[in-house]
Amino acid sequence: MTDPLVSKSLGITNEEFYDLLNSVKSLLVYDIRTKEQFESGHIEGSIHAVCDFDVTQTIMPDIPRGYKIILVDDDGTASSELAVVMRSFGFDSYFLKDGIKDWKGNLVSNVSGEIRSPTFCIRHGS
Repeated sequence: MTDPLVSKSLGITNEEFYDLLNSVKSLLVYDIRTKEQFESGHIEGSIHAVCDFDVTQTIMPDIPRGYKIILVDDDGTASSELAVVMRSFGFDSYFLKDGIKDWKGNLVSNVSGEIRSPTFCIRHGS
């Protein structure tokens, strides 16, 4: 189980996230919701990442280092757990507190646009 104090310290607010989007060049935003949720509306520039147990072992070495990574989900629950796991592997990872449901910025829909392959996910609930 994730230590709530550790995961809480990795959470960023809407305002902090907006500031990062406008100031940090080496920033990756991964949306770990379902493909359908991502396509119906996501933060511009975010990358859809599919959660799959095998992916953690095959794709993880390909995640670029030297980037600040922001994880987004529905409510901040799954992304907080993933941020802690990614930290344990040396990534500079954070999560959007309260998830996309409370995101104050614009959302873009991407039904026909590119959805890149996942870079890292964990299996939840098993």
